[in-house]
This record gives sequence, structure tokens and C-alpha cells, in this order.
Amino acid sequence: MKTINILITSVGGDIGSNMIRILKEQNIFKCHITGTDIQDYIFCKKDLDCFYKVPRVLAKNYMNEIM
Repeated sequence: MKTINILITSVGGDIGSNMIRILKEQNIFKCHITGTDIQDYIFCKKDLDCFYKVPRVLAKNYMNEIM
């Protein structure tokens, strides 16, 4: 089964954390989930394969950090 890489931003929020839960529970495809947020301490961090703290979306270096 092919692994799909998925990036979810704002994983500390309700929608981001629910997306992680749904992706982990599904059995249709295998996924490697990378999450980003402006905070270091988030509830669902343990459910991610990778996590990166990034600046706010309006910061000049946001896109460089995402890439």
C-alpha cells in the first residue's frame, strides 16, 4: 500500500485535531501526517508523525518555514 504524505496546518485547533483523528482511524490508505502550529504544546502532537512550530501565516518567513 502506498503511503500518502499529508500536511495539516493549525493542528492545535478543533478542525486540525479532528482531521488527524479521522485520518488515523480510516483504513483506506496509509498516511504520514505532518502537522504545524504556532504553539509548541498542542494536545494532538502525539498522534502526528512529524510536527513543526511555524510563525503566523502573515509573517514574512511563513512560506519559507512551510517549505
